[in-house]
Amino acid sequence: MGSWMGHLAGLGTVAAATATAKCTDKTSSSSRMQWNRRATPDFLEQCNSLFEEKILPMKDAACRTVHEMTRPMTIATNNNNNNNRRMQQERKEAWFHAARICIIGILTYKTLFRSNFMSLSPSSYTARGSFARKGIPIPKSSSSSIIPSSFNYATKSQREKLHQIGSRFGCHTCGSRLLFRQVRLPNTKKMIFHGDHIPPVSVAKQINNRWYNRKLGRTVAQRFYPQCTDCSNKQGGLLSRAVNAGHRNLHAAGGGSESHFHGWRMRVGHLTGGLVAVVSTVGVGNDDARWLGSSEEEEAEVLVHSSRDRIRSIQYWLEDLLYDAKRMMSNVWNGR
Repeated sequence: MGSWMGHLAGLGTVAAATATAKCTDKTSSSSRMQWNRRATPDFLEQCNSLFEEKILPMKDAACRTVHEMTRPMTIATNNNNNNNRRMQQERKEAWFHAARICIIGILTYKTLFRSNFMSLSPSSYTARGSFARKGIPIPKSSSSSIIPSSFNYATKSQREKLHQIGSRFGCHTCGSRLLFRQVRLPNTKKMIFHGDHIPPVSVAKQINNRWYNRKLGRTVAQRFYPQCTDCSNKQGGLLSRAVNAGHRNLHAAGGGSESHFHGWRMRVGHLTGGLVAVVSTVGVGNDDARWLGSSEEEEAEVLVHSSRDRIRSIQYWLEDLLYDAKRMMSNVWNGR
């Protein structure tokens, strides 16, 4: 969805920039007025002229282009006449174009930026966080007691490994890598990431204490994940209040409205929509012969068709790349 919105925004930006260039070419140097920034009638007239000559054409061009891109997607086809078949084909092409944009965005997000889809959802304080990548398994106790020895804190070697994981992937709850703290204390031996039990100790005790787990002698498996001090303190406060309130499902105590929302934290994966917009819109229409001498209504159509042709060419390039990889693997498998 973000890739599609970025594509529309990029298409509108290209159309607005083109309209601005044409307005500048139409304005002769003799008609350009000298700006007087004081609040005088001349200044207000200049502002009104700028709005009518530059801003309104930019807005109209962007709206026309975006409307031309999305208009076929809302076409309702009921009859089987020739005109309706043409509209149906146009609608099909528009939806295929949107699907191509979304697939390219997913591939860019996952392969180029190496981002994880779990990072899009809020993080629960009582479960595996959205930024959890690697964890350290905690060996279960050999005894079948309700409180196994794995509820202890992480050992020194485990904390060192957790510090390395946290420095690379960040806190598993909020995603912070604590870079400024590491720069400020480069030679300190104190580990800035805590070893967080997942599920937390109180949650694991409650699960292990259920009657069917006691009958079967089962204990929940836990792993250590790196967690920053702020998230650790927040988790401890939430679980303490939930335990004191007699919460019957501690596993859900840190989710919902209590979960950590990290949507405003800028990460490299957020650049996916912008990159898709640049690839799919910048320079479209320049090499199209229909662009020369086209009217305002035709410009939007030329931009849309040129953008679709570029995305279709990217699809063909990816298909050829996959075909070559498949043929190479087949040759290796057959020993050629």
